[in-house]
Amino acid sequence: MKKLMITAALTAFFYVGYAQTTTDCNQKNTAKVQQIEGYYIFVDSEPTKPYDFIGTVTTNSSKGGIQYTNIRDKLIKNAKEQFPRADALIFRFSSGQADKAEAIKFRE
Repeated sequence: MKKLMITAALTAFFYVGYAQTTTDCNQKNTAKVQQIEGYYIFVDSEPTKPYDFIGTVTTNSSKGGIQYTNIRDKLIKNAKEQFPRADALIFRFSSGQADKAEAIKFRE
């Protein structure tokens, strides 16, 4: 009887673990987010974890080139100066307008 209960418990444990792994792997909209200079960077995406909006930083792409990394680095620099306690930045790029990033703080 004791062996049966142990076997049943182990089976249930492994089944739950397998089901969780399978569910996570089958979701096509999950990703590992890159962290640059202490900020999680979201481009054309948003975090799934609840967060609070802190503020917005902008940059004029004509003053730093039009390469993504130049604009990204300038937005990160501006965010570090204005919102050093932010956890992440959500980038919003606009053709013909100033590019911006929203600084956010994840809820505990």
